[in-house]
Amino acid sequence: MEVSYQNATVLVSRTLLEYELGNSAEGGELLARMIKTMHQSEPGPSVQYAYTAIVIPLVARITGIQSNFDVAAAAARTVLSSELRSQVLANNAISSLGIIGIERNDVDAIKEQYSALLLQAGTILTGFLANVDRILGPLSSAMGNLDQSTVHFEDAMAFCRKAGYLPELAWTCCDYADALLQREKERDRAMASSLLDESLTISTELGMRPLMEHVTALQERADAQPVKASAYPDGLTQREVEVLQLICGGKTDREIAEELFISFRTVGNHVRSILNKTATANRTEAATYAALNGLTSDSGGVH
Repeated sequence: MEVSYQNATVLVSRTLLEYELGNSAEGGELLARMIKTMHQSEPGPSVQYAYTAIVIPLVARITGIQSNFDVAAAAARTVLSSELRSQVLANNAISSLGIIGIERNDVDAIKEQYSALLLQAGTILTGFLANVDRILGPLSSAMGNLDQSTVHFEDAMAFCRKAGYLPELAWTCCDYADALLQREKERDRAMASSLLDESLTISTELGMRPLMEHVTALQERADAQPVKASAYPDGLTQREVEVLQLICGGKTDREIAEELFISFRTVGNHVRSILNKTATANRTEAATYAALNGLTSDSGGVH
């Protein structure tokens, strides 16, 4: 039974959509159909095998349920064992094995798939999974390379914003925040909080209930961590100082959002917080406050 590329893509997208919305019963029926269709297809480097391989671990990331991992791993290896495989399908298979490695805490598998995928950084995976950096970020984080993971996460977010992949952007923000909370460097918590706010905003607007619950759990974890004294006056965070410096430069909220790769709404939240913390009434007074406290970019402040 052969299924066209277009039909396979629609089936994958619909399966992930149901799980993203928390409709596990409907998603389960569609996933079972995908697996059945794959088994009825000729084994090889096809969309049926590559898509089934990647969808199963993605569902596990959403639901926390690791069933069918053996099916996914076998499908991925079927794709990778063929010399006729395309790079796009191979990337899906490698990503599948990498995510399974993360979920199983298999360090060797994580390292192997990270190395295999690294040469493809910046390239598109599929029409429903943004680009390779979306996978490289969590893989790097799972290996303990948290500094490198931030590079992948930033690249993945930039791609998602440009392409308009909002569900993927929401998940990337969440994974990025998780990595920052693990790294616990100075001011990481403030950035993690901003990322979680953005992820929650997007997931709430799109009705992505499982992600909303995941973000809320991470926010609670972040709140439970000891609060470190702010390095800036009046409790300003790193991100708020960055926004303040751009305000000093005459940037609009939309321009700030584009420069910092955050949502327009998140910028508005930061601006309101800045005015509240600094007891200023408007952007002009906030800029004056920044100059008086040495927070402008040309006075040695944070860039």
